[in-house]
Amino acid sequence: RNTKDASKIKKLTKDEIKIYNKRSIIERSINRIKMSKRLNLRYDSKIQNFMGFVYLALISILCK
Repeated sequence: RNTKDASKIKKLTKDEIKIYNKRSIIERSINRIKMSKRLNLRYDSKIQNFMGFVYLALISILCK
C-alpha cells in the first residue's frame, strides 16, 4: 500500500467489511482455543475425546 498518498488507498466495500469482521471473529476464537494446553498439546489419542474438549473450549468461550 502507498500510505503517503491517502487518495490511492482502496476503500473496503460493505460486503468486504462484513467478511473481514466475520474472519476476525473466527481467528480470535481459534486463538482462544489454542490457549488451552490440553488442546494445544493434544494429549488424547482418540478423536472423539479430542473433539469433546474442543466443544468444551468453545462452550467456555461462548459463556464468557
